[in-house]
Amino acid sequence: MWIVVCASRPVSEWFQSGQASTVDAYLEGSPTDRASFLVLIALGVIVLVQRRVAFGKMIQSNRWLFIFYAYCLASVFWSDYPFVAFKRLFKDFGNVVMVMVLLTESQPVEAITATFLRVSHLLIALSVVFVRFFPELGRTYTGYSQNDLMYVGVTTHKNTLGALLVVAVVFAVADLLARRGSQAKKAAYEWMDSAILLLMTLWLLRIADCATAVFCSIIGTAVLVLTRSPKVTQRLRFVEVYAIGGSILWFSLDSVFHITELVVLSLGRDMTLTTRTGAWEILLNADVSPLFGAGFKSFWAGERMARMWTAIGAHILQAHNGYIEVYLECGAVGVALLVVMLLAGFRKIKTPFIQGDSYARLRLTLWLIVLFYNFSEASFTQIGILWCLTLLVVAEGLTPLLAAAAAAAPQAAALQPALLIHKWVAHPSIGARQLALNRVSRNRQ
Repeated sequence: MWIVVCASRPVSEWFQSGQASTVDAYLEGSPTDRASFLVLIALGVIVLVQRRVAFGKMIQSNRWLFIFYAYCLASVFWSDYPFVAFKRLFKDFGNVVMVMVLLTESQPVEAITATFLRVSHLLIALSVVFVRFFPELGRTYTGYSQNDLMYVGVTTHKNTLGALLVVAVVFAVADLLARRGSQAKKAAYEWMDSAILLLMTLWLLRIADCATAVFCSIIGTAVLVLTRSPKVTQRLRFVEVYAIGGSILWFSLDSVFHITELVVLSLGRDMTLTTRTGAWEILLNADVSPLFGAGFKSFWAGERMARMWTAIGAHILQAHNGYIEVYLECGAVGVALLVVMLLAGFRKIKTPFIQGDSYARLRLTLWLIVLFYNFSEASFTQIGILWCLTLLVVAEGLTPLLAAAAAAAPQAAALQPALLIHKWVAHPSIGARQLALNRVSRNRQ
């Protein structure tokens, strides 16, 4: 449910039209949204407690993620609106809770892929229905005269829809490739569901006019397809060297042949990226601490927000660049911690990726998409599907968390054999997992 809300629109906006349009309304927020997010976070914490997750080990295994959030918590104290900043940080931390719920599932990889595939099937199908048959829900009008048509589907803006479409493309393509490479006996047309999902997503990409989403979808598909070959993955053992060399080559060629401009123009945009560059210049000259920023989620608030709206000439709620957004909120220190967290996540991905792990390939694809996406949109520290996926990608691998979650299971199973038999009959995966844990425990002894 959390991911459905993050990928579509807040609960309050399913029952009323339009987002907060004034500074005071945005600062105050919605009581309905606060209550719904609080309930979901509480349920997530209850699940983790019932699974007996060792929170100390979890924090240790993901220290850079929690250091980043600890710094965000510290930034609340120099915010102009500390209570508002704390509420927004608490809501954002709900993403971490949901990520840990997924990672501590008995079969986490299956749970993660199934969750995002089901969310994609649901929301993409609803978006098509809304756009085609319920224009009051799936379309909106923007611009100074409110006469520019925008397709939003189940979301509130085309860029939010674009983020959902990128995720749907990646998981649909990954599922189709996995089914093609599977050695298991296949039912006829079992691939049709993902194929239909991909076709609907491509149709929405065409009409949504979201260049960032189109670019990231192309990048994601290319990475998934090209890295299927073991020869390719083995050659990526020194991927850091290739990345540095490729960057130098890109900038060298770009200075002569203007490759970046060609790419931007091919996506139907100009070099201002739809006036983004002008807005970035204004934002980078804003009166905030270069080192520490304005405080978590405190830049777009109060009088500063009104001044930015006047200076930029548009009522925007983010910088349309994830790195600049983090800089404005948390300063250079926050950006540095974010980069370290992302690099630490990459280190966790690299080894299983080289070994040919399919889930590591999916994680690397999403990791790269997040890096590119945040050059022209902001998903970092946002309540959205891409930030949730970012945390899922950089979080510690599955084994330590599963070991922590199941630490007490062997003793409980040994004391209650009848309960184990019952679980084996009712839930074979649970019984198999407990038998495996018992075997590991005996071997250690």
